[in-house]
Amino acid sequence: MRENPLFEIVLAANHFEIITDKEKNEIYLFESLNEITLKKEKIIWYLTILDFLLSLSSKIFRGPIKEDNEIFFFYEKVPKRYNLKNCDLNKASEVVEKIKFKLNKATHNTG
Repeated sequence: MRENPLFEIVLAANHFEIITDKEKNEIYLFESLNEITLKKEKIIWYLTILDFLLSLSSKIFRGPIKEDNEIFFFYEKVPKRYNLKNCDLNKASEVVEKIKFKLNKATHNTG
């Protein structure tokens, strides 16, 4: 999904692995995953408006304040976020959909 800094997700039968430039890759079991979403970049309007109003006196307006694209999920009830800046969002969307499918399949198989 991204080469520099490295960010890849590798799917396996019962887990997925997030590979980054960090020394330790993260492995997440589907059975311990609550849900997963791909959050797309969006403008945080209230902060942008507040910044604009403050800029009227300082003459410095930074422009829209945005939340970055990210993969967000709960793993063993702990929130996890991975920033997707400069990632291929089409690939990220495909991977998230595959994980959702596996998660749904795992949920229905366990009862």
